Amino acid sequence: MSLSQFTMMKMFLAALGTSVVSKAIFHALRPNDFEAIQRKRAADPSHAVVLATGGLLLGIGMDISGSCPGSVYVQLGAGIPTALPVFGGVLAGSLLASALAKPMDEKAKIKRFVALPWMAHAFVGLFIIGLAVVLEVLVPEDPLPAAAWLPSIAGVVMGSLQLPLVLVLRRSLGATQSYESVLGLGMYPIRNTSAGKRLNVPSISDLSTLLFVVFIVAGSAVATVTSTPPLPLGPLPSVAASLVGGALIGVGSTVACGCTSGHG
Repeated sequence: MSLSQFTMMKMFLAALGTSVVSKAIFHALRPNDFEAIQRKRAADPSHAVVLATGGLLLGIGMDISGSCPGSVYVQLGAGIPTALPVFGGVLAGSLLASALAKPMDEKAKIKRFVALPWMAHAFVGLFIIGLAVVLEVLVPEDPLPAAAWLPSIAGVVMGSLQLPLVLVLRRSLGATQSYESVLGLGMYPIRNTSAGKRLNVPSISDLSTLLFVVFIVAGSAVATVTSTPPLPLGPLPSVAASLVGGALIGVGSTVACGCTSGHG
């Protein structure tokens, strides 16, 4: 992590801000549905220390592996050599975190959410988008190939996907649950055995996120094939770093109840 161009920061600030604006629009259009989603999240909370620890592990894993729960699918579609080790590490970390989750069930939990009117909600999102624009101006990217987008524009596109998803599926954009679905499908035969119960194998409750990430891989593959000239690759982490970083990502995102895009 060089902290030189802040490419990921620009993208995720823009994605976060646009996500907030998308949710504000949903809040204005369907206030009852929005409040129901808030109540559902508050009814299944986590613990402050656990959430902070999960976020810390997620950030460390992202730095080591050069990926995150969502971008690893983009890297798989683009044929990045380290994507498969990262993906395997995330699956292993997610399973480990799921197995360790049971002892935390009886601890005191956070059960609150911040109630904001939709206009204030939207203002917060616009302010965050403004921060991404400021970063683009103060720390411009190196000259980009014609096929590449500015990070903030890519982030706005990502965040804008929240609105159709929440309108149609009543859920947020996020990739973490897709790993639970993969584990649930792959380990379904042992789920109700003693080993499966000790590992706390996730149940298959919703395959929509699995469908979502399949199309991420497909879209990335199409974009890679049609890019002329091909976008250059920078330095890549080793296989060992990819596995370890992926495992930390899996543990962190599961413990923190979401990944970077999901938290947005």
